[in-house]
Amino acid sequence: MTSKVAIKYHDHDTLTSKSSLGSSQDYTLSIDGSQELRSVKRGRGLSIPDDNDAFDLPSSHRSRSRSGSTDELTINKLKYDEDIDLVGRNEQKKILHDCFERMMDDPSSSPSSGGHRSRRKELVLIRGHSGSGKSSLAATLKKPISAHAKGVYVQEKFDLYFIEYPFFAISKAFANVCSHVMTMSTGANEDLADSIGQALHDELGADVESLSRLVPEIDELIPEQDASVSSRGTTEQYDFAAGQERFKFAFRVLTRVLCKFLSPLVFVIDDLQWADAASLELIAALLSDVQNNKPSLMIIGCYRSDEVEKNSHLADMIAAITKKQEPCKINVTELDLQPIDVDDVNKIILALLGMDDAERTRDLAEVCFHRTLGNPNFVIEFVAMLEMEGLLSFNLGLTKWMWEAKKIENETMSTANVVELLIARLQKLPDETQVLIQYAACLGSTFDLKTLEILWKDHGARTCGCKDHLKLLQDGNFIESVGSDSFRWIHDSLQEAALVLGKQDKESLQFSIGVTLYNALSAKDGGLEDHLFAVTNLINHGVNQEKVEFAMLNLRAAKKARSLSAFKSGSSYAAKGIQCLSDDCWTNHRPLVLALYSIGAEMELASGNLEAVDEYSNEIINRDYFDILDKMPLYKCRMYKLATMDLRHQDAVDCGLRILEELGCQLVKSRTFVGVQAVISAKRTITKARNTSMEAYLSKSMDDTKLKEVMLVLYRMTVSCYFSGNPMIMILCITRSVQLTLDHGSSMMSGAALVNLAYLALGISKDFKAAGYLAEVAMILAKKGRSQYVEALTISNVHATTIAWTTPLQSLLNPMANAYTLGMKSGNSETAMWSLFFHQFEIPYVMGKPLGPMLEAFPNALSQCEEKKQKDQAYIMRMFWQMMLNLADDNSQGKEVLEGEIYSREEFPPQSPLHETHFVLVQMNLYIFFGNFEEAAKLALKVGGSFEATNPGIFPNMMETFHRGVALFAMARKTGGKGKYRSPAIRIRKQVDAWLKADNPNVLYFHHYLCAEQAALDRRYDEAERLYVEAIKIAARSGALHHAGLFNERFASFLREEKKMPEEAEYRTKEAEKYYQNWGAMGKLGVSGIEKLFSGSPQ
Repeated sequence: MTSKVAIKYHDHDTLTSKSSLGSSQDYTLSIDGSQELRSVKRGRGLSIPDDNDAFDLPSSHRSRSRSGSTDELTINKLKYDEDIDLVGRNEQKKILHDCFERMMDDPSSSPSSGGHRSRRKELVLIRGHSGSGKSSLAATLKKPISAHAKGVYVQEKFDLYFIEYPFFAISKAFANVCSHVMTMSTGANEDLADSIGQALHDELGADVESLSRLVPEIDELIPEQDASVSSRGTTEQYDFAAGQERFKFAFRVLTRVLCKFLSPLVFVIDDLQWADAASLELIAALLSDVQNNKPSLMIIGCYRSDEVEKNSHLADMIAAITKKQEPCKINVTELDLQPIDVDDVNKIILALLGMDDAERTRDLAEVCFHRTLGNPNFVIEFVAMLEMEGLLSFNLGLTKWMWEAKKIENETMSTANVVELLIARLQKLPDETQVLIQYAACLGSTFDLKTLEILWKDHGARTCGCKDHLKLLQDGNFIESVGSDSFRWIHDSLQEAALVLGKQDKESLQFSIGVTLYNALSAKDGGLEDHLFAVTNLINHGVNQEKVEFAMLNLRAAKKARSLSAFKSGSSYAAKGIQCLSDDCWTNHRPLVLALYSIGAEMELASGNLEAVDEYSNEIINRDYFDILDKMPLYKCRMYKLATMDLRHQDAVDCGLRILEELGCQLVKSRTFVGVQAVISAKRTITKARNTSMEAYLSKSMDDTKLKEVMLVLYRMTVSCYFSGNPMIMILCITRSVQLTLDHGSSMMSGAALVNLAYLALGISKDFKAAGYLAEVAMILAKKGRSQYVEALTISNVHATTIAWTTPLQSLLNPMANAYTLGMKSGNSETAMWSLFFHQFEIPYVMGKPLGPMLEAFPNALSQCEEKKQKDQAYIMRMFWQMMLNLADDNSQGKEVLEGEIYSREEFPPQSPLHETHFVLVQMNLYIFFGNFEEAAKLALKVGGSFEATNPGIFPNMMETFHRGVALFAMARKTGGKGKYRSPAIRIRKQVDAWLKADNPNVLYFHHYLCAEQAALDRRYDEAERLYVEAIKIAARSGALHHAGLFNERFASFLREEKKMPEEAEYRTKEAEKYYQNWGAMGKLGVSGIEKLFSGSPQ
């Protein structure tokens, strides 16, 4: 559900006393040299860790008063209520709290839910101008969250000056949660941290490393002995989607685990308009996680409504999440904080002045309203400015506040920018304090004492230490404490004002601070790593010189960004590093140049900036002094771009052939005789591979770097050959990969090569035994290669093809579930989504399992496919979903045609042979089960074996072939066996017989049924009757409800028409109805009608 509220309300809540914002006196310093300096372990901004300090989470919003403690309140000071900046926001506050209560409502308590309704995740988007009270509104949830023993509220924000810092707010939010878990792990909850850590380890194993790279605090939760284990690899370096999906999966698992142990878990992420693209994608991934089905997860995103157009990624994320509300179980609520009206401005003034005479303050309120345009925070700062300038004062003799509205109107001007007001306040600070506050502003939205000490010392501390200046800033309502010697700005407008306060330009100041921190942190072992992005960003703001050291720093940041799948940030760091190179670097620093251009091409490719990919690649490839191995990262970028981005698969094949030649591998001897070469190579390789012992496969690993590169290129070419229609070159790619494995040992890609060779063994030589052995070797090699990506691919492909032809289909379910999990963990989305489709739909459907559970699973599964951008799986899934709806729905007519709400051929026209052949498969199913054998037979004759040709070796070939046989035999019987149907029907029966002789356990009842149909066609009625009965028994024992129903229906037709046994026919009709009902095919019964089954109408 989506709700939008525009604010224009009149709040009559009673305001209670807070503390004063400021006063008219000038600022003075109180120096206390005895104060001990301490530091925090981690804050939201740039902070230097101290292993001896514990993290202290802020306990409340604005936990410190704006000018000292409440004991200092006097009648002549401005007064603050806790909710003063929420005046006029009552309805929005109610909606926000209703969202929270809805999330916390136990779904099992609802009588209508039957205890099975999943709790929905909550996304609340609060937008408004700077100073409109977005963060304060979100913070009103702290109190109800604190009522829950294991409730956690964390608030972080993105920073305008750290936009290139990937996951800036996300990393710190999860760090805060981890720190909170550690502080909660006492007393009754002493096992909390260990339980969360163990659950993470059980789910992710060594892959938890991908989390700790971004959130080092996670290491404190994970069992120590596992902290240093390296995660397993991916298929190849340039599968960018895999790295990104692997990263998202790890954070989804982290969030699921946290939601299991912490309830509620509320993230407030502020200033989304400054978020990097990777952060927004991760937020969307956490919300759309369909496996987190009972969370107490709320994400509140705040952003400036007037700046969202500058971040198109934010608008795209909001639109995408809004569309996913139902399938992903998300409630999306939008709150729009409009400027308040003059009545609400008057309420703020009354509260500030401690007055209750609204008429007396009306003229002041009207001036303030016009000068601030109704922005609550601007109103507060404007009133403070009036007091500071003497335009508003308290008369102690009269004991009342005094002002002249006309004078204020004449001596002030309207402003939509509170920064202008704040600069005036900041300029009244002592000079040294102004310098320090500029340093603090460069460090981000949160900063710590220890970092400021470094800067203060390096830039020449004057008369007193940082603590004294910070105390002054706290008393003046500029900053507040959020932990042990860690601070944050009262409002981000103060940070913006501080950055433009001094005479030194902002960029040079940030640069000098970055260099200072770089030097200080580099001197400490590992000290720079946790602050790498922040320091690099500060230096990049002002660097305007060619310096190798800065180029190396940006290379380091680009590599870290790549490891976090933050591709746009990585591309920015690479580009900045290249800008820092001088002309002599091509001679004197060649490895650095190569590394920067290589990672730049990779990051631009991942970001979709294809022109930049070519520019970077050409700079390296066209220089002769780089050898082939130096150029391989750029070559593979080029090949990946051609195939995956440009969809120019033929060009990718040609590119691959050229790369292979440079690597010393001549794949094609002659284009004229490539077909002969491929067939001979396939037969020889299958024979050699089949006769090679398992021990030989496992005894040697490929060590030659060039050969490993050849294996990767051959793998990419295999895919491009398939899509570009180069079957002979594809066969040569497969056989050469296996030959290299046999001659030089196994590589990471050997398992995938042997899977493909198993396909060839099935397709070319029909050698099921060889295919089975090669599949077994492939799975062992895939596990040996320690690549979850390849292991997922191998498990899924082996079981969908080779193993499916020699073992019961039921045995495929667990391996497919495993392949899905491994695919999700490793980022192999393509394999994961195929495995999901096979596991949840196609295998159960072919087996004849009830339709109901499959129909319930479709929305989530389709949502996953669309999220992972797996278009083929989503397309086929839609067709299967529509087919099952047609079969299950007993209300509509015309269900034998694949058309409906979920899928229509007009709306989703096939885009490839894969789509077309699956459309025929699904349409054939509908014709068969709705009894339109004439149309089914026409389709069978038209398409012949095209499905098997397009989808060689996969298990649906069994049912597709069988159903063609069913249709053709039905029409052969109807036409007396003299038409065009008999011969192709018999050929299909013989094909099924061959499968049975090859020990395929899944086609036994297919065989009996087709033999019964041929016996009926040949008028061997007694034999036909026996075979029908046997086919029904085997189908029923196998749980094949669909075919048990179909066989009884066809047997009834035989008894009624050929045998003239109406009573037996009636019994078989009722049996058919029973099986169809158990299958859930009420649409079949609703359209055909049981009376139609009785009627004896020709089928």
